[in-house]
Amino acid sequence: MAVIDVERDAVVVRIVYDGPPFAGKTTSVRSLARSLGRTSETPAEVDGRTTYFDWLEYTGGLFEGRKIHCQIFSVPGQPELDARRRALLALADAVVFVLDTSNAATVALSEAYVRQLTELLGQRTGAPVGVIVQANKRDLPGALSREEVQQVLGQDFARVALTESDASAGIGIRETFVFAVRLAIDRVRVEMEQAELALSKPAIDSAGQLLQALESVPLEFGAPPASAGRAGTAPRESVTSPIVSREPAVAPPASMEASASPVALADEARTAMVSAVEPPRSAAWQRGRSSTLPLVPPLPRAALARSHGLAWSRPEGASPPSASPAATELAPLVPTVTVVSGAIWPPVEGRMILHEAGALGLVAHRLGRGEWAAGIGSDWRVHSGSSDEYASFEDGRRALISWAREHALLSPLLSSQRCIVLADTGIGTWRLWQVVRVAPSLRGWLSESAQEHVAVLYRRLVEAASILGDALGRCGTTRLRPTFDNFGRGVGRYGGWYVGLMPGLAALAAPPPAEMESEISIRLGEILSAELSSRCGELEHQVVGLWTGTSPWDAVVTSAILRAVRKSS
Repeated sequence: MAVIDVERDAVVVRIVYDGPPFAGKTTSVRSLARSLGRTSETPAEVDGRTTYFDWLEYTGGLFEGRKIHCQIFSVPGQPELDARRRALLALADAVVFVLDTSNAATVALSEAYVRQLTELLGQRTGAPVGVIVQANKRDLPGALSREEVQQVLGQDFARVALTESDASAGIGIRETFVFAVRLAIDRVRVEMEQAELALSKPAIDSAGQLLQALESVPLEFGAPPASAGRAGTAPRESVTSPIVSREPAVAPPASMEASASPVALADEARTAMVSAVEPPRSAAWQRGRSSTLPLVPPLPRAALARSHGLAWSRPEGASPPSASPAATELAPLVPTVTVVSGAIWPPVEGRMILHEAGALGLVAHRLGRGEWAAGIGSDWRVHSGSSDEYASFEDGRRALISWAREHALLSPLLSSQRCIVLADTGIGTWRLWQVVRVAPSLRGWLSESAQEHVAVLYRRLVEAASILGDALGRCGTTRLRPTFDNFGRGVGRYGGWYVGLMPGLAALAAPPPAEMESEISIRLGEILSAELSSRCGELEHQVVGLWTGTSPWDAVVTSAILRAVRKSS
Protein backbone atom coordinates (compact mmCIF):
# COMPACT_ATOMS: atom_id res chain seq x y z
CA MET A 1 0.00 0.00 0.00
CA ALA A 2 2.39 2.62 -1.26
CA VAL A 3 1.77 6.35 -0.88
CA ILE A 4 3.31 9.56 -2.19
CA ASP A 5 4.58 11.49 0.82
CA VAL A 6 4.83 15.04 -0.53
CA GLU A 7 6.26 16.40 2.72
CA ARG A 8 9.11 13.87 2.56
CA ASP A 9 9.26 14.14 -1.26
CA ALA A 10 9.29 10.36 -1.39
CA VAL A 11 7.44 7.29 -2.53
CA VAL A 12 6.83 5.12 0.54
CA VAL A 13 6.72 1.37 -0.09
CA ARG A 14 6.36 -1.58 2.30
CA ILE A 15 8.52 -4.71 1.96
CA VAL A 16 7.18 -7.53 4.16
CA TYR A 17 9.22 -10.58 5.19
CA ASP A 18 6.96 -13.63 5.59
CA GLY A 19 7.53 -17.29 6.39
CA PRO A 20 7.00 -20.06 8.93
CA PRO A 21 8.65 -20.12 12.38
CA PHE A 22 12.45 -20.36 12.52
CA ALA A 23 12.87 -19.85 8.76
CA GLY A 24 15.15 -16.84 9.29
CA LYS A 25 12.89 -13.79 8.93
CA THR A 26 14.32 -11.87 11.89
CA THR A 27 17.85 -12.90 10.96
CA SER A 28 17.26 -11.63 7.42
CA VAL A 29 15.94 -8.24 8.56
CA ARG A 30 18.78 -7.77 11.05
CA SER A 31 21.36 -8.84 8.49
CA LEU A 32 19.87 -6.39 6.00
CA ALA A 33 20.02 -3.63 8.62
CA ARG A 34 23.74 -4.25 9.15
CA SER A 35 24.45 -4.19 5.42
CA LEU A 36 22.58 -0.88 5.10
CA GLY A 37 24.19 0.67 8.16
CA ARG A 38 20.86 0.83 9.97
CA THR A 39 19.37 -0.57 13.18
CA SER A 40 16.26 -2.73 13.26
CA GLU A 41 13.66 -2.86 16.05
CA THR A 42 11.77 -5.87 17.43
CA PRO A 43 9.07 -4.67 19.84
CA ALA A 44 7.68 -7.05 22.49
CA GLU A 45 10.12 -9.85 21.67
CA VAL A 46 9.55 -12.91 23.92
CA ASP A 47 12.37 -15.42 24.48
CA GLY A 48 13.94 -14.46 21.18
CA ARG A 49 10.66 -14.97 19.29
CA THR A 50 9.03 -12.23 17.24
CA THR A 51 5.47 -11.75 18.50
CA TYR A 52 4.63 -8.65 16.46
CA PHE A 53 7.24 -7.72 13.85
CA ASP A 54 10.79 -6.64 13.13
CA TRP A 55 11.02 -3.07 11.83
CA LEU A 56 13.57 -1.36 9.60
CA GLU A 57 13.50 1.83 7.52
CA TYR A 58 15.72 2.77 4.61
CA THR A 59 15.75 5.57 2.06
CA GLY A 60 17.70 5.10 -1.14
CA GLY A 61 17.35 5.53 -4.88
CA LEU A 62 14.97 7.63 -6.93
CA PHE A 63 11.77 6.94 -8.79
CA GLU A 64 10.62 9.66 -11.19
CA GLY A 65 12.62 12.22 -9.22
CA ARG A 66 11.27 11.27 -5.79
CA LYS A 67 13.19 9.40 -3.12
CA ILE A 68 12.25 5.80 -2.41
CA HIS A 69 11.54 5.30 1.29
CA CYS A 70 11.18 1.67 2.37
CA GLN A 71 9.33 0.47 5.43
CA ILE A 72 10.62 -3.06 5.99
CA PHE A 73 8.99 -5.38 8.49
CA SER A 74 8.62 -9.09 9.19
CA VAL A 75 5.58 -11.05 10.36
CA PRO A 76 5.30 -13.44 13.32
CA GLY A 77 5.41 -17.01 12.05
CA GLN A 78 3.61 -18.74 14.92
CA PRO A 79 0.22 -20.19 13.87
CA GLU A 80 -1.50 -18.67 16.91
CA LEU A 81 -0.41 -15.21 15.70
CA ASP A 82 -1.78 -15.74 12.20
CA ALA A 83 -4.14 -12.74 12.50
CA ARG A 84 -1.17 -10.40 12.92
CA ARG A 85 0.60 -12.02 10.00
CA ARG A 86 -2.40 -11.52 7.73
CA ALA A 87 -2.86 -7.91 8.85
CA LEU A 88 0.77 -7.10 8.05
CA LEU A 89 0.64 -8.84 4.67
CA ALA A 90 -2.33 -6.63 3.77
CA LEU A 91 0.10 -3.68 3.71
CA ALA A 92 2.72 -5.25 1.44
CA ASP A 93 3.87 -3.78 -1.86
CA ALA A 94 6.26 -6.74 -2.21
CA VAL A 95 6.79 -9.87 -0.10
CA VAL A 96 9.98 -11.77 0.67
CA PHE A 97 9.00 -15.27 1.80
CA VAL A 98 11.89 -16.74 3.80
CA LEU A 99 12.11 -20.49 3.24
CA ASP A 100 14.19 -22.87 5.35
CA THR A 101 15.72 -25.19 2.73
CA SER A 102 17.96 -27.10 5.15
CA ASN A 103 15.98 -30.32 4.63
CA ALA A 104 12.90 -31.71 2.89
CA ALA A 105 10.74 -31.54 6.02
CA THR A 106 11.18 -27.79 6.50
CA VAL A 107 10.46 -27.10 2.84
CA ALA A 108 7.33 -29.27 2.97
CA LEU A 109 6.19 -27.35 6.07
CA SER A 110 6.51 -24.10 4.14
CA GLU A 111 4.43 -25.28 1.19
CA ALA A 112 1.11 -24.45 2.85
CA TYR A 113 2.41 -21.05 3.95
CA VAL A 114 3.37 -20.21 0.37
CA ARG A 115 -0.01 -21.36 -0.90
CA GLN A 116 -1.88 -19.33 1.70
CA LEU A 117 0.28 -16.31 0.93
CA THR A 118 -0.52 -16.43 -2.78
CA GLU A 119 -4.21 -16.88 -1.97
CA LEU A 120 -4.22 -13.90 0.39
CA LEU A 121 -2.46 -11.66 -2.10
CA GLY A 122 -4.75 -12.90 -4.85
CA GLN A 123 -7.73 -11.52 -2.93
CA ARG A 124 -6.32 -8.00 -3.06
CA THR A 125 -7.51 -5.62 -5.74
CA GLY A 126 -5.32 -3.43 -7.89
CA ALA A 127 -1.83 -4.14 -9.15
CA PRO A 128 -0.37 -7.54 -8.23
CA VAL A 129 2.03 -7.90 -5.31
CA GLY A 130 5.33 -9.51 -6.25
CA VAL A 131 6.54 -12.46 -4.15
CA ILE A 132 10.15 -13.59 -3.80
CA VAL A 133 10.94 -16.91 -2.15
CA GLN A 134 14.27 -16.40 -0.37
CA ALA A 135 15.71 -19.92 -0.12
CA ASN A 136 17.57 -19.62 3.18
CA LYS A 137 20.14 -21.72 5.04
CA ARG A 138 21.92 -22.71 1.84
CA ASP A 139 25.12 -23.18 3.85
CA LEU A 140 23.85 -26.23 5.73
CA PRO A 141 24.74 -29.75 4.55
CA GLY A 142 21.77 -31.50 2.99
CA ALA A 143 20.09 -28.29 1.86
CA LEU A 144 17.68 -28.91 -1.00
CA SER A 145 18.69 -27.85 -4.48
CA ARG A 146 16.82 -25.20 -6.41
CA GLU A 147 15.18 -27.91 -8.52
CA GLU A 148 14.06 -29.84 -5.43
CA VAL A 149 12.53 -26.69 -3.95
CA GLN A 150 10.66 -26.09 -7.20
CA GLN A 151 9.33 -29.64 -7.14
CA VAL A 152 8.03 -29.35 -3.56
CA LEU A 153 6.33 -26.00 -4.14
CA GLY A 154 4.80 -27.19 -7.42
CA GLN A 155 2.27 -24.86 -9.01
CA ASP A 156 2.72 -22.29 -6.26
CA PHE A 157 6.31 -21.82 -7.41
CA ALA A 158 5.07 -20.62 -10.81
CA ARG A 159 3.71 -17.49 -9.12
CA VAL A 160 6.88 -16.45 -7.30
CA ALA A 161 10.58 -15.74 -7.92
CA LEU A 162 13.39 -17.59 -6.11
CA THR A 163 16.61 -16.24 -4.62
CA GLU A 164 19.18 -17.98 -2.40
CA SER A 165 20.64 -16.83 0.90
CA ASP A 166 22.56 -17.59 4.06
CA ALA A 167 20.99 -14.98 6.32
CA SER A 168 23.30 -15.65 9.26
CA ALA A 169 26.30 -14.74 7.07
CA GLY A 170 24.49 -11.97 5.20
CA ILE A 171 24.84 -13.75 1.85
CA GLY A 172 22.11 -12.96 -0.68
CA ILE A 173 20.15 -10.73 1.72
CA ARG A 174 20.84 -7.34 0.19
CA GLU A 175 20.38 -8.68 -3.36
CA THR A 176 16.96 -10.09 -2.44
CA PHE A 177 15.93 -6.79 -0.84
CA VAL A 178 16.94 -4.79 -3.93
CA PHE A 179 14.90 -7.19 -6.09
CA ALA A 180 11.90 -6.73 -3.77
CA VAL A 181 12.18 -2.94 -4.04
CA ARG A 182 12.17 -3.21 -7.83
CA LEU A 183 8.97 -5.28 -7.68
CA ALA A 184 7.40 -2.75 -5.32
CA ILE A 185 8.31 0.13 -7.64
CA ASP A 186 6.85 -1.77 -10.61
CA ARG A 187 3.62 -1.98 -8.61
CA VAL A 188 3.80 1.74 -7.78
CA ARG A 189 4.04 2.57 -11.48
CA VAL A 190 0.85 0.61 -12.22
CA GLU A 191 -1.05 2.22 -9.33
CA MET A 192 0.19 5.65 -10.36
CA GLU A 193 -1.09 5.25 -13.91
CA GLN A 194 -4.45 3.98 -12.65
CA ALA A 195 -4.77 6.94 -10.21
CA GLU A 196 -4.80 4.52 -7.27
CA LEU A 197 -1.80 5.98 -5.46
CA ALA A 198 -2.68 7.97 -2.34
CA LEU A 199 -1.10 11.39 -1.83
CA SER A 200 -0.50 11.77 1.92
CA LYS A 201 1.83 11.03 4.76
CA PRO A 202 1.58 7.33 5.71
CA ALA A 203 -0.91 6.81 8.53
CA ILE A 204 1.54 4.29 9.96
CA ASP A 205 4.99 5.80 9.81
CA SER A 206 6.92 4.29 12.70
CA ALA A 207 7.41 1.05 14.60
CA GLY A 208 5.42 2.50 17.50
CA GLN A 209 2.43 3.33 15.31
CA LEU A 210 2.49 -0.12 13.74
CA LEU A 211 2.67 -1.77 17.16
CA GLN A 212 -0.28 0.28 18.38
CA ALA A 213 -2.32 -0.75 15.36
CA LEU A 214 -1.44 -4.43 15.71
CA GLU A 215 -2.36 -4.48 19.40
CA SER A 216 -5.96 -3.82 18.40
CA VAL A 217 -6.06 -6.83 16.05
CA PRO A 218 -7.91 -9.71 17.77
CA LEU A 219 -5.97 -12.96 17.74
CA GLU A 220 -7.57 -15.95 16.06
CA PHE A 221 -6.91 -19.37 17.47
CA GLY A 222 -8.33 -21.22 14.50
CA ALA A 223 -6.68 -23.48 11.96
CA PRO A 224 -3.00 -22.74 11.34
CA PRO A 225 -1.74 -21.79 7.88
CA ALA A 226 -0.85 -25.44 7.23
CA SER A 227 -4.51 -26.14 6.43
CA ALA A 228 -5.08 -23.03 4.38
CA GLY A 229 -4.34 -24.49 0.99
CA ARG A 230 -5.76 -28.00 1.24
CA ALA A 231 -8.14 -29.08 -1.46
CA GLY A 232 -11.72 -28.27 -0.59
CA THR A 233 -10.77 -25.86 2.19
CA ALA A 234 -12.05 -22.36 1.66
CA PRO A 235 -9.68 -19.58 2.66
CA ARG A 236 -10.67 -17.71 5.77
CA GLU A 237 -12.02 -14.23 5.37
CA SER A 238 -9.49 -11.45 5.39
CA VAL A 239 -8.86 -9.83 8.74
CA THR A 240 -10.61 -6.47 9.05
CA SER A 241 -7.54 -4.73 10.34
CA PRO A 242 -7.27 -1.31 11.92
CA ILE A 243 -3.96 -1.16 10.09
CA VAL A 244 -5.65 -1.15 6.70
CA SER A 245 -8.51 1.10 7.81
CA ARG A 246 -6.05 3.78 8.92
CA GLU A 247 -4.48 4.03 5.50
CA PRO A 248 -5.87 6.62 3.05
CA ALA A 249 -8.60 5.13 0.92
CA VAL A 250 -8.40 5.50 -2.84
CA ALA A 251 -11.51 4.92 -4.90
CA PRO A 252 -11.13 2.44 -7.76
CA PRO A 253 -11.52 3.71 -11.31
CA ALA A 254 -15.12 3.89 -12.47
CA SER A 255 -14.40 1.48 -15.29
CA MET A 256 -13.33 -1.15 -12.79
CA GLU A 257 -16.50 -0.68 -10.72
CA ALA A 258 -18.62 -1.16 -13.81
CA SER A 259 -17.05 -4.47 -14.79
CA ALA A 260 -19.67 -7.19 -14.41
CA SER A 261 -17.66 -10.30 -15.14
CA PRO A 262 -14.65 -11.55 -13.14
CA VAL A 263 -13.06 -12.56 -16.43
CA ALA A 264 -13.71 -9.14 -17.92
CA LEU A 265 -12.34 -7.52 -14.78
CA ALA A 266 -9.11 -9.50 -15.03
CA ASP A 267 -8.72 -8.69 -18.71
CA GLU A 268 -9.42 -5.00 -18.08
CA ALA A 269 -6.86 -4.85 -15.31
CA ARG A 270 -4.29 -6.58 -17.49
CA THR A 271 -4.96 -4.18 -20.35
CA ALA A 272 -4.71 -1.21 -18.00
CA MET A 273 -1.23 -2.32 -17.00
CA VAL A 274 -0.03 -1.44 -20.49
CA SER A 275 0.13 2.17 -19.34
CA ALA A 276 2.66 1.17 -16.69
CA VAL A 277 5.41 1.28 -19.30
CA GLU A 278 4.52 4.87 -20.25
CA PRO A 279 5.76 8.02 -18.47
CA PRO A 280 3.62 9.00 -15.43
CA ARG A 281 1.01 11.66 -15.99
CA SER A 282 -1.33 11.39 -12.99
CA ALA A 283 -2.36 14.63 -11.30
CA ALA A 284 -1.54 13.17 -7.88
CA TRP A 285 2.04 12.60 -8.91
CA GLN A 286 2.51 16.17 -10.15
CA ARG A 287 0.71 17.88 -7.27
CA GLY A 288 3.02 19.78 -4.95
CA ARG A 289 5.93 19.73 -7.42
CA SER A 290 7.17 22.32 -9.88
CA SER A 291 8.42 19.64 -12.23
CA THR A 292 8.94 15.90 -12.51
CA LEU A 293 12.20 14.38 -13.61
CA PRO A 294 11.73 11.94 -16.52
CA LEU A 295 12.76 8.33 -16.30
CA VAL A 296 16.34 8.37 -17.64
CA PRO A 297 17.82 4.95 -18.41
CA PRO A 298 21.46 4.38 -17.51
CA LEU A 299 23.96 4.87 -20.32
CA PRO A 300 25.95 1.78 -21.34
CA ARG A 301 29.01 1.44 -19.12
CA ALA A 302 32.45 1.64 -20.71
CA ALA A 303 33.32 -1.67 -19.14
CA LEU A 304 30.44 -3.33 -20.94
CA ALA A 305 31.58 -1.89 -24.23
CA ARG A 306 35.14 -3.07 -23.65
CA SER A 307 33.85 -6.60 -23.09
CA HIS A 308 32.81 -6.48 -26.76
CA GLY A 309 36.25 -5.30 -27.85
CA LEU A 310 35.17 -1.70 -28.45
CA ALA A 311 36.82 1.57 -27.49
CA TRP A 312 33.85 3.37 -26.00
CA SER A 313 33.58 7.03 -25.08
CA ARG A 314 30.30 8.91 -25.05
CA PRO A 315 29.71 12.21 -23.23
CA GLU A 316 27.16 12.22 -20.43
CA GLY A 317 23.70 12.85 -21.86
CA ALA A 318 24.70 12.31 -25.49
CA SER A 319 22.26 10.42 -27.71
CA PRO A 320 23.28 6.90 -28.69
CA PRO A 321 24.29 6.36 -32.30
CA SER A 322 22.11 4.67 -34.84
CA ALA A 323 22.42 0.94 -35.14
CA SER A 324 25.03 -0.04 -37.68
CA PRO A 325 25.47 -3.35 -39.55
CA ALA A 326 28.63 -3.99 -37.56
CA ALA A 327 26.90 -3.38 -34.25
CA THR A 328 24.15 -5.88 -35.00
CA GLU A 329 26.76 -8.64 -35.34
CA LEU A 330 28.16 -8.11 -31.83
CA ALA A 331 26.50 -10.27 -29.20
CA PRO A 332 24.16 -8.04 -27.20
CA LEU A 333 23.84 -8.22 -23.46
CA VAL A 334 20.82 -10.31 -22.49
CA PRO A 335 18.16 -8.69 -20.29
CA THR A 336 18.50 -9.04 -16.53
CA VAL A 337 16.25 -8.39 -13.57
CA THR A 338 17.95 -5.00 -13.11
CA VAL A 339 16.21 -3.42 -16.12
CA VAL A 340 14.78 -0.01 -15.28
CA SER A 341 11.16 0.41 -14.24
CA GLY A 342 9.00 1.02 -17.29
CA ALA A 343 11.12 -1.23 -19.51
CA ILE A 344 9.33 -4.51 -18.80
CA TRP A 345 5.77 -5.75 -19.30
CA PRO A 346 3.80 -6.90 -17.40
CA PRO A 347 5.43 -4.74 -14.71
CA VAL A 348 5.45 -7.02 -11.64
CA GLU A 349 5.02 -10.55 -12.99
CA GLY A 350 7.37 -9.73 -15.86
CA ARG A 351 10.27 -8.98 -13.55
CA MET A 352 9.70 -12.23 -11.63
CA ILE A 353 9.57 -14.17 -14.90
CA LEU A 354 12.80 -12.52 -16.06
CA HIS A 355 14.45 -13.38 -12.74
CA GLU A 356 13.61 -17.07 -13.13
CA ALA A 357 14.76 -17.20 -16.74
CA GLY A 358 17.93 -15.31 -15.85
CA ALA A 359 18.82 -17.83 -13.14
CA LEU A 360 20.07 -20.05 -15.97
CA GLY A 361 22.92 -17.68 -16.79
CA LEU A 362 21.62 -16.58 -20.19
CA VAL A 363 24.04 -16.07 -23.07
CA ALA A 364 23.03 -14.62 -26.45
CA HIS A 365 23.51 -16.82 -29.53
CA ARG A 366 23.15 -15.48 -33.05
CA LEU A 367 20.45 -17.21 -35.12
CA GLY A 368 20.80 -14.99 -38.17
CA ARG A 369 21.81 -11.47 -39.09
CA GLY A 370 20.48 -9.32 -36.26
CA GLU A 371 18.48 -12.16 -34.69
CA TRP A 372 19.46 -13.48 -31.25
CA ALA A 373 18.30 -16.16 -28.82
CA ALA A 374 19.23 -17.27 -25.32
CA GLY A 375 18.19 -20.10 -23.02
CA ILE A 376 18.48 -22.62 -25.87
CA GLY A 377 17.70 -26.12 -24.62
CA SER A 378 16.23 -24.84 -21.35
CA ASP A 379 12.68 -24.28 -20.09
CA TRP A 380 12.77 -20.73 -21.46
CA ARG A 381 12.80 -19.15 -24.90
CA VAL A 382 14.49 -15.74 -24.93
CA HIS A 383 14.41 -14.14 -28.37
CA SER A 384 15.09 -10.82 -30.08
CA GLY A 385 14.41 -10.44 -33.80
CA SER A 386 16.35 -8.58 -36.45
CA SER A 387 13.85 -5.69 -36.33
CA ASP A 388 13.91 -5.44 -32.53
CA GLU A 389 17.01 -3.23 -32.17
CA TYR A 390 16.55 0.50 -31.55
CA ALA A 391 18.92 3.45 -31.59
CA SER A 392 17.40 5.07 -28.49
CA PHE A 393 15.58 4.08 -25.35
CA GLU A 394 12.60 6.24 -26.36
CA ASP A 395 12.23 4.44 -29.72
CA GLY A 396 12.46 1.09 -27.99
CA ARG A 397 9.88 2.04 -25.38
CA ARG A 398 7.40 3.11 -28.03
CA ALA A 399 7.74 -0.35 -29.55
CA LEU A 400 7.44 -1.91 -26.08
CA ILE A 401 4.14 -0.10 -25.56
CA SER A 402 2.85 -1.46 -28.88
CA TRP A 403 3.94 -4.97 -27.90
CA ALA A 404 2.28 -4.60 -24.49
CA ARG A 405 -1.02 -3.56 -26.05
CA GLU A 406 -0.84 -6.50 -28.44
CA HIS A 407 -0.17 -8.94 -25.60
CA ALA A 408 -2.96 -7.48 -23.48
CA LEU A 409 -5.51 -7.83 -26.28
CA LEU A 410 -4.46 -11.41 -27.01
CA SER A 411 -3.91 -12.47 -23.39
CA PRO A 412 -6.81 -15.00 -23.34
CA LEU A 413 -5.10 -16.84 -26.21
CA LEU A 414 -1.51 -16.73 -24.92
CA SER A 415 0.30 -19.18 -22.67
CA SER A 416 1.20 -17.97 -19.21
CA GLN A 417 4.61 -16.84 -17.98
CA ARG A 418 5.78 -14.60 -20.78
CA CYS A 419 7.05 -11.04 -20.76
CA ILE A 420 8.62 -8.39 -22.98
CA VAL A 421 11.78 -6.54 -21.97
CA LEU A 422 13.63 -3.53 -23.38
CA ALA A 423 17.31 -3.99 -22.52
CA ASP A 424 20.55 -2.14 -23.04
CA THR A 425 22.72 -4.06 -25.54
CA GLY A 426 25.94 -2.69 -24.07
CA ILE A 427 26.98 -1.32 -27.47
CA GLY A 428 24.92 1.87 -27.56
CA THR A 429 21.58 0.49 -28.71
CA TRP A 430 18.49 -1.10 -27.14
CA ARG A 431 16.77 -4.39 -27.87
CA LEU A 432 13.32 -5.80 -27.27
CA TRP A 433 13.30 -9.39 -26.04
CA GLN A 434 10.50 -11.90 -25.67
CA VAL A 435 10.86 -14.22 -22.67
CA VAL A 436 8.51 -17.21 -22.82
CA ARG A 437 8.39 -20.33 -20.68
CA VAL A 438 8.43 -23.42 -22.89
CA ALA A 439 5.06 -25.20 -22.90
CA PRO A 440 4.13 -28.42 -24.74
CA SER A 441 2.78 -27.96 -28.25
CA LEU A 442 0.02 -30.08 -29.75
CA ARG A 443 2.65 -31.85 -31.86
CA GLY A 444 4.70 -32.63 -28.77
CA TRP A 445 1.64 -33.86 -26.90
CA LEU A 446 0.68 -36.18 -29.75
CA SER A 447 4.25 -37.45 -30.13
CA GLU A 448 4.27 -38.40 -26.45
CA SER A 449 1.11 -40.44 -27.08
CA ALA A 450 2.88 -43.00 -29.27
CA GLN A 451 2.69 -45.70 -26.58
CA GLU A 452 -0.86 -44.98 -25.45
CA HIS A 453 -3.79 -47.33 -26.07
CA VAL A 454 -5.18 -46.90 -29.56
CA ALA A 455 -8.47 -45.49 -28.22
CA VAL A 456 -6.61 -42.90 -26.14
CA LEU A 457 -4.43 -41.97 -29.11
CA TYR A 458 -7.47 -41.53 -31.34
CA ARG A 459 -9.24 -39.30 -28.80
CA ARG A 460 -6.12 -37.14 -28.53
CA LEU A 461 -5.98 -36.78 -32.30
CA VAL A 462 -9.58 -35.60 -32.29
CA GLU A 463 -8.92 -33.19 -29.41
CA ALA A 464 -5.81 -31.77 -31.10
CA ALA A 465 -7.72 -31.21 -34.34
CA SER A 466 -10.54 -29.54 -32.42
CA ILE A 467 -8.18 -27.23 -30.50
CA LEU A 468 -6.36 -26.15 -33.65
CA GLY A 469 -9.61 -25.62 -35.54
CA ASP A 470 -10.97 -23.44 -32.75
CA ALA A 471 -7.67 -21.54 -32.60
CA LEU A 472 -7.66 -20.83 -36.33
CA GLY A 473 -11.16 -19.42 -36.04
CA ARG A 474 -10.40 -17.23 -33.03
CA CYS A 475 -7.08 -15.94 -34.35
CA GLY A 476 -8.34 -15.11 -37.83
CA THR A 477 -8.26 -11.35 -37.27
CA THR A 478 -4.94 -11.35 -35.39
CA ARG A 479 -1.30 -11.79 -36.38
CA LEU A 480 -1.13 -15.19 -34.70
CA ARG A 481 -0.80 -18.13 -37.07
CA PRO A 482 -1.86 -21.24 -35.11
CA THR A 483 -0.20 -24.53 -36.02
CA PHE A 484 0.33 -27.86 -34.27
CA ASP A 485 3.80 -26.55 -33.37
CA ASN A 486 2.90 -23.24 -31.74
CA PHE A 487 -0.43 -24.10 -30.13
CA GLY A 488 -0.90 -26.33 -27.11
CA ARG A 489 -3.47 -27.61 -24.66
CA GLY A 490 -3.99 -24.77 -22.21
CA VAL A 491 -5.85 -24.00 -19.05
CA GLY A 492 -7.37 -20.80 -20.38
CA ARG A 493 -10.98 -20.17 -21.20
CA TYR A 494 -10.63 -21.69 -24.68
CA GLY A 495 -8.96 -24.99 -23.79
CA GLY A 496 -5.90 -24.22 -25.91
CA TRP A 497 -3.31 -21.47 -26.03
CA TYR A 498 -0.54 -20.05 -28.15
CA VAL A 499 2.81 -21.33 -26.84
CA GLY A 500 5.12 -19.87 -29.49
CA LEU A 501 6.90 -16.54 -29.86
CA MET A 502 4.72 -13.63 -30.89
CA PRO A 503 5.19 -12.64 -34.54
CA GLY A 504 6.85 -9.29 -35.19
CA LEU A 505 4.85 -6.08 -35.16
CA ALA A 506 5.22 -5.82 -38.93
CA ALA A 507 3.51 -9.18 -39.51
CA LEU A 508 0.09 -9.01 -41.15
CA ALA A 509 -3.07 -10.64 -39.87
CA ALA A 510 -3.37 -14.19 -41.14
CA PRO A 511 -6.93 -15.20 -42.10
CA PRO A 512 -7.84 -18.84 -41.48
CA PRO A 513 -7.37 -21.16 -44.48
CA ALA A 514 -10.31 -21.33 -46.86
CA GLU A 515 -10.47 -25.12 -46.44
CA MET A 516 -9.75 -25.34 -42.72
CA GLU A 517 -10.68 -29.00 -42.24
CA SER A 518 -8.61 -30.05 -45.24
CA GLU A 519 -5.61 -28.03 -44.03
CA ILE A 520 -5.81 -29.56 -40.53
CA SER A 521 -6.14 -33.05 -42.02
CA ILE A 522 -3.00 -32.53 -44.10
CA ARG A 523 -0.96 -31.25 -41.14
CA LEU A 524 -2.24 -34.00 -38.86
CA GLY A 525 -1.35 -36.57 -41.51
CA GLU A 526 2.21 -35.23 -41.54
CA ILE A 527 2.48 -35.76 -37.77
CA LEU A 528 1.10 -39.29 -38.10
CA SER A 529 3.61 -40.09 -40.84
CA ALA A 530 6.59 -38.62 -38.98
CA GLU A 531 6.03 -39.25 -35.26
CA LEU A 532 3.28 -41.89 -35.13
CA SER A 533 3.98 -43.98 -38.23
CA SER A 534 4.12 -47.21 -36.21
CA ARG A 535 0.51 -46.71 -35.09
CA CYS A 536 -1.07 -45.76 -38.43
CA GLY A 537 -1.95 -49.32 -39.45
CA GLU A 538 -3.61 -50.04 -36.11
CA LEU A 539 -5.55 -46.80 -36.27
CA GLU A 540 -6.75 -47.59 -39.81
CA HIS A 541 -7.99 -51.06 -38.84
CA GLN A 542 -9.91 -49.80 -35.81
CA VAL A 543 -11.06 -46.40 -37.03
CA VAL A 544 -14.68 -47.49 -37.50
CA GLY A 545 -14.93 -48.68 -33.91
CA LEU A 546 -13.06 -45.64 -32.65
CA TRP A 547 -15.33 -43.15 -34.38
CA THR A 548 -16.96 -41.16 -31.57
CA GLY A 549 -19.89 -39.83 -33.54
CA THR A 550 -19.98 -36.82 -31.23
CA SER A 551 -17.28 -34.66 -32.79
CA PRO A 552 -17.25 -32.98 -36.19
CA TRP A 553 -13.49 -33.65 -36.22
CA ASP A 554 -13.88 -37.45 -36.54
CA ALA A 555 -13.92 -37.14 -40.31
CA VAL A 556 -10.82 -34.92 -40.28
CA VAL A 557 -8.88 -37.41 -38.17
CA THR A 558 -10.01 -40.36 -40.30
CA SER A 559 -8.90 -38.52 -43.43
CA ALA A 560 -5.51 -37.81 -41.83
CA ILE A 561 -5.07 -41.48 -40.87
CA LEU A 562 -5.86 -42.68 -44.38
CA ARG A 563 -3.56 -40.02 -45.83
CA ALA A 564 -0.68 -41.21 -43.61
CA VAL A 565 -1.31 -44.87 -44.46
CA ARG A 566 -1.27 -44.14 -48.20
CA LYS A 567 1.97 -42.19 -47.81
CA SER A 568 3.68 -45.06 -46.01
CA SER A 569 2.55 -47.74 -48.45
